[in-house]
Amino acid sequence: MSVRMRNTALPAAALVIGVIVAGCGSSGDGDSTADKGDATTATTAAITKAELIKKADAICAKSGKESEVDYAAFVKENKIPKGKEPSPAQFAEIGEEILIPVLQQSVDEIRALGAPAGDEAEVTAYLAGVEEAIEKVEKDPKTAKSPSTLLANSDKVARKYGFKVCDGE
Repeated sequence: MSVRMRNTALPAAALVIGVIVAGCGSSGDGDSTADKGDATTATTAAITKAELIKKADAICAKSGKESEVDYAAFVKENKIPKGKEPSPAQFAEIGEEILIPVLQQSVDEIRALGAPAGDEAEVTAYLAGVEEAIEKVEKDPKTAKSPSTLLANSDKVARKYGFKVCDGE
C-alpha cells in the first residue's frame, strides 16, 4: 500500500512509510499484535472487486498522508536537518511509533472490508505480506529504513490484484 512515504519528496532512505499498504492511520496504539485476527479474510458478498480496490486505495491514501504528517513531526521534533537521514536509532523509533501502527491500522481496515467471492486468496495474501513486514519491523525496528524492501511481496500481490495506491508505486 502506498501508505508508506515512498512517494514523497523526503530523502530516499527516509521514505520510511510511503506504504503503505496499507492505508494506515497512525492513530493506532502501537500494539500491532493485538487484534490481528487470523490471516484470513472474510468473503463479503456485498463488495465487488472494484469497490474493494476503491475503498482499500482510499484507506492507503489516507494512511499515507497521516504517516507523512507523523514523519514530518518526528523530523521537526528531533531536529533532523533537511536532506539528512535519521540515525539508525531514529529509524528504529520511526518503525515502532509510526510504521507499525500505520501498517496495522490499514491491515485492520482493509480486512474489515472483506473480499469479493473468489478473491479471498489474493486479498489474504496481500494482507499477510503486510503483516509479515510488520513482524520484521517488530523484530528489528531499524528495518523501517527500507519499507520498499519490507513490503515488496505485498506490493507485488497488490499490483497484480489491481490496487492503484496500495501497490507501493
